[in-house]
Amino acid sequence: MSELVLKREVSSAAVAVGSVLIVVQLWLLFFASWQPLVAAATFLTMVLVLAFWTYPSRHVSFDLALSALAFVPVLYMISDYDAFLARSFFATGTDALVVLLLLALIFEAGRRAAGWVLPAICLALLAIVTLGNYLTLPGLPSVTEGRLLAMLGMTDQGIFGGTLRTAAKWIFIFLIYGQVLQMAGAKDLFTRVSSLFVRRFRGGSGYATIVASMTFGSISGSNVANVIATGRFTIPQMMRAGVPPVHASSIETVASTGGALVPPIMGAAAFLIAEYTSMPYAAVLKAALVPAALYYLTLWIYVWSLSGRLGLERPQTNSAPLVEPETRTRLAFRSVFVLGSIGWIVFRVLERHPLEYAAVEAIGICLLGVLVTDRDQFKPTHLRTQIASFCVSASTVVIACALAGVITGTLYISGSGLGLARAVGDLGERGVLLALLAAMVVVIILGLGVPGIASYIIGASLLVTPLVNLGFDPIGAHLFIYFFALFAGVTPPVAITAFAAAGIYNHNANRVGWRAFWVSIPLFLIPFFVMTRDGLLLNFDSWSSLLSQITVTAVGLMAFAVAVAGWLRVRLSLPGRVAAAVVGVMLSFNVATLTVIGFALLATLVVLITVAPQRLTHHDDQDKAIDPDLTTAPNH
Repeated sequence: MSELVLKREVSSAAVAVGSVLIVVQLWLLFFASWQPLVAAATFLTMVLVLAFWTYPSRHVSFDLALSALAFVPVLYMISDYDAFLARSFFATGTDALVVLLLLALIFEAGRRAAGWVLPAICLALLAIVTLGNYLTLPGLPSVTEGRLLAMLGMTDQGIFGGTLRTAAKWIFIFLIYGQVLQMAGAKDLFTRVSSLFVRRFRGGSGYATIVASMTFGSISGSNVANVIATGRFTIPQMMRAGVPPVHASSIETVASTGGALVPPIMGAAAFLIAEYTSMPYAAVLKAALVPAALYYLTLWIYVWSLSGRLGLERPQTNSAPLVEPETRTRLAFRSVFVLGSIGWIVFRVLERHPLEYAAVEAIGICLLGVLVTDRDQFKPTHLRTQIASFCVSASTVVIACALAGVITGTLYISGSGLGLARAVGDLGERGVLLALLAAMVVVIILGLGVPGIASYIIGASLLVTPLVNLGFDPIGAHLFIYFFALFAGVTPPVAITAFAAAGIYNHNANRVGWRAFWVSIPLFLIPFFVMTRDGLLLNFDSWSSLLSQITVTAVGLMAFAVAVAGWLRVRLSLPGRVAAAVVGVMLSFNVATLTVIGFALLATLVVLITVAPQRLTHHDDQDKAIDPDLTTAPNH
């Protein structure tokens, strides 16, 4: 079973439904001329059925009943479509029952596929809005049940709104593209090539993890899928090199989280940002380049520092080659088609070709590569594996997008969305940092247990406008939200990305979650820098100002990474780590005096380490007291 199935055995019924979904949705996208509302409802119906069989209950009859009921809303809609639209301002009794049924089906599918967090948020919002009809309390919104249900289930402002249409039009295509890349050997290509380049360095297995997760994650767009796909190989490599299990899983977690930030694909987010902002795709790539580079530079320095702290040795230069000549030849052929398909998408989008058509053409290039390099992938067993992986990804992401439509629709009709925007704006008048912190908290809460791309769509619909009204760059605001939508996967208590990494080799999930969060702390600063330093978006007046902003930001983040990992030529004692963190803090502010103080403190720290290292170092027992995870012996 494929790694992307996340250790779930997908039934043949789910595979059959997934196959039908792929065929029908491709037909709807490229050949049919159905009404948008009907097309969205048909897509959601099929995904609901897919979710019920991909995440089955203990009773087959119950799943059969739910699958049958899933067809009721769309059949009701098309039975008299014009009259249905005419009633969309206020639902009748029958309309209300059908919409309630649809909501119940979505909540149940969401509970199974995406966890309890997002359905609970939806239910809480609906309850608050409904209570406003019966309680008169300041700030409590009030919308009649008929109007609320009509908006959610009978218009394009609720369940069938922009989030679901985005999933049907673009995310769906990229989920297929990700599976076809798997068939073409993208994961094996990225993992092996990354190991070839960095395996001679001390901590090379950690660097290989960074490169493999970065490259594969840009295409997959899913933190969890990235962890499972690459972690199965990178985590044991790090453990064999001497990295403790919890640390190995946390490094994989953080490396996989950032993959969806890397241009040119960014897990399809680059195209969504370009669409939402009406900016050229090239402008999004330019803006995302430096933040992504800073993310992985910071993680690279963390791995370097941790490797020194653990005393890892460089691999022997006479070790056997990682890839045999025959394998290298096959990888070379695969790279032509894998990288060619990525380049083709970028080229076509830059030429303003529709994204969905460019993605389908790229899928064709990959399938041609499979035909040339590995025809066995077309055997029924292999095709079943890929479709099973698609079933898990599609049901999780699309149902999350439907739930996102419930949230955005409820906030829109109740006016709470405007209230949230006003609250962020009011905080911004007191200080932009308060507004950014509030936006961060909202996005992380909405993203707990939710796929990053779905969480981003929710956050963007709610928070981009108030952030732009505060004077922030539109693309920067989208990147800010996208960063924290992904960071929700490493934020306890529902750190789903970390839990997926821990589950690969049965490491302690809570310890991996908190360790990954600890490693991510310096990375949480990058979105704030993006919003306050235009040079990081490559918006600059002069090359000197650009280089100054990038240099100061990079050095500050590297100082934070050293403080978190705890090594800079020597094992840093607690005062030494605090000093490194203070350097990072000083360089975090756009104040010339503090910047000078930060660099002076950094120079002092380096001199002390060189001249009198005993003042800033400690012994093994103290090291283990600071980091209990070091007491767990790695598996060699």
